[in-house]
Amino acid sequence: MNLVICFSPTGGTKKIADYAANYLNFQLLDLTAFKDHKDFNFQQEFDYLVLCFPVYSQNIPKPVKEIIKKLKAKCYILIATYGRMHMGNVLWEANKHLQGRLIGGAYIPTKHTYQEGDYFKDYQKLNSLLSRAIKKETKQIVIPKLKKNPFADFFPNGRSRYAIKIKKNANCNKCNHCNRVCPQEAINFGTITKDCIRCLSCYYNCPNKALEVKYSIFLKAYLKKDKIKDLIVY
Repeated sequence: MNLVICFSPTGGTKKIADYAANYLNFQLLDLTAFKDHKDFNFQQEFDYLVLCFPVYSQNIPKPVKEIIKKLKAKCYILIATYGRMHMGNVLWEANKHLQGRLIGGAYIPTKHTYQEGDYFKDYQKLNSLLSRAIKKETKQIVIPKLKKNPFADFFPNGRSRYAIKIKKNANCNKCNHCNRVCPQEAINFGTITKDCIRCLSCYYNCPNKALEVKYSIFLKAYLKKDKIKDLIVY
């Protein structure tokens, strides 16, 4: 059994996962919502598994860390998308928790969640990576350890809470759709809890545009930095 799994709160990473699933003719499973990854049967073992997820502040998103530790597969391909700021060292970190062989990996530059921009569109550049699963390759690769901001691991949730404020406005009708799409179940009828990871799934998916986002001056300054556009395939 083969599978493509994606974690994609705002849909950018899912575009790449969709392409991978179609190219490989694998089933695609979206484990973004809390209920979906809570109900998933982690006792299943797969032959080839492609996992697509975004980079958050140079780190693996908290829900993805928990998913990686539970997955079982003989061979993995890891695809990490980053918002053209910094990819951190997430592939190397994720590889430490895999129960199986890592046969390929990629860092893909795409639209940043907190900025306007274009999504990654050069899908054909991923064909050689994905073809390893079609050819049933099993050779384990070595992911190099990249340089990472030494402060990236210190209080990532606290830093994001300071940098981004999310508040509901008068449009909220308490439909609680925000809670259903939240990976952490960190919002209840428009009210954010301490478990929020600032993925903005609630903001982008609210049918009533009842949530407002405000960035700190420090985050605004950071987002003005020169962008990185490197597609790195291992």
